[in-house]
Amino acid sequence: MNGAPPCPIDSVEFVYNIDEVDQPLVCHLDYEPECFGHGDHPDYPSTMCLAAAYIKDVDILGLLSPDKIEAIELLALDEQERFDGDGGYDEE
Repeated sequence: MNGAPPCPIDSVEFVYNIDEVDQPLVCHLDYEPECFGHGDHPDYPSTMCLAAAYIKDVDILGLLSPDKIEAIELLALDEQERFDGDGGYDEE
């Protein structure tokens, strides 16, 4: 999409639109699903970690503020959690 490289197979792609920019920000994130009640290790919630953020073919991750990175990760996590895994989204 828009010149960004393909998303790695083990990552999640999320498109984020920035008001001041006419090109979407194509984000590649690492997703770790929640893990509860699986033996001796502690429980943890789902997480997203932004690995790359492209405008066209340029990775601008290093230019994003920590607040913007966190906002993208939370939006992408929310979208992932609404996705039901069957090709659609859960009804809210």
